[in-house]
Amino acid sequence: MIERRNLSEAIGMEPDLVMKAFSLAMAAQSKHDQSYLSEKHSSYSIFAFHGSGTVKDWFSGTTFGDRSIGPKNLFPSLKSIGKDEIALVNGKFFQQFQDLLKQEALKEDFQLSNEAGLEHLLKDSRLSDKFLFHKIFPVHRAVKEKRQVVFTGYSLGGPIAIFATILFLQQNRIPTLCVTFGSPLVGNEIFGHALQRENWAQYFVHFVMRYDI
Repeated sequence: MIERRNLSEAIGMEPDLVMKAFSLAMAAQSKHDQSYLSEKHSSYSIFAFHGSGTVKDWFSGTTFGDRSIGPKNLFPSLKSIGKDEIALVNGKFFQQFQDLLKQEALKEDFQLSNEAGLEHLLKDSRLSDKFLFHKIFPVHRAVKEKRQVVFTGYSLGGPIAIFATILFLQQNRIPTLCVTFGSPLVGNEIFGHALQRENWAQYFVHFVMRYDI
């Protein structure tokens, strides 16, 4: 474990933000009736995704369980430019993320818009929204108020946070953060290369402890 005083220097992230992200990620993991929790702070807002712990949501019955990250229009950046190959991801993890999206976001003719935030793509964009009476959804509000958007998740909540972060980056082109705890691997080398090519890898920090392996 990195000592608290060295954490900011090691990963470029304030220790308090990491601790708050971890706390909310663990809280979201226990909320089986909610897809995510949100928490607003003075300079950032954290969105923590719930991840399933059941075998059926982890294992697809095949050796690696990989599948294409299509439809292409949802994640157009996750491909190899030279070979035009689409990235492969764990099918079960990606399915859980897709289950959060509206049907129109999964169609082949879907087009990303310039609308701020992410909630307009979710089936239920008001989950755990403490600011519902403002009629402005929490990610959208964070963008408008120029607060840092932080996506997080523990265990299988990690892959969902990763997919949400990439979709947010494609939708908004605004720097954000993704902090995961004990997250399994999500995609193949094309997936990782695409994040490097788009200069997005810098926005992802993954914490893994001994017993997460």
